[in-house]
Amino acid sequence: MRRAIGVLVSVAIGATALAQDASKGAKLTDPVEILKKADEASKPVKSYRYTASAEGLHAEAERLPKVTAKVTVGPTQEGKQPLARTEAKITRPGSSDVEEVTVGSDGENYYVIDGKSKKAYVDLDPGVVGGFRRVVGGLRMGEYGHATPFSDEINGKVKEFKGIEKVGDEECYHVYVEYSGDFPGFVADWWFSTKDFLPRRSDRTRTNPQTGEKGGGKLVITGLEVNPKVDAKDFKFTVPEGYTKVDDFAP
Repeated sequence: MRRAIGVLVSVAIGATALAQDASKGAKLTDPVEILKKADEASKPVKSYRYTASAEGLHAEAERLPKVTAKVTVGPTQEGKQPLARTEAKITRPGSSDVEEVTVGSDGENYYVIDGKSKKAYVDLDPGVVGGFRRVVGGLRMGEYGHATPFSDEINGKVKEFKGIEKVGDEECYHVYVEYSGDFPGFVADWWFSTKDFLPRRSDRTRTNPQTGEKGGGKLVITGLEVNPKVDAKDFKFTVPEGYTKVDDFAP
């Protein structure tokens, strides 16, 4: 009898251990829980490096360029401009030509190195970036390092779990959000890594309340490195050989 009891106890302990192991690897399905974990995971990101692709959605698909880029953002330096560098390849709507441009800031100056015109622009004023500001902005995952990265999503009027899908090689939770009255007409689909809960893709859409037209943008991130070792020289502005330094703002 004691032997039988011992076997039963062993089986029970083994089953409990298996259940605990299974629970550790269990995937989430509650969209609010996923968003809260993403919120906590994104706050401490101080610097990052990734490959990005961005394009317009719906009506904006024919208006916005398709862009791929290598993006590097350094840690915030007290009292200085940010450290950032985006090396982008841009395909404009209706064109097959690929423009290469580098936009960055080295802690003191902002700059643009335009491969199409072979011109380089640099100034203390961020306005020197010109029309490339919108292109670069669409390549940044602004939620990384933000003080309240997903508070608007957590407080959205609709949150739905859509399943688990791949973004590149990364397995991700897909969460759909309809925002509250502060953001009329805005919805978004988010993809968060099942490993670290950092966002790897966002499809954001707004419906114009007057015309009903939908527009938006898609951002996909692969090869994410969080808090990589970076050096200020990685962001430094230099005029490439064959380029002309221009004392003006980029168009």
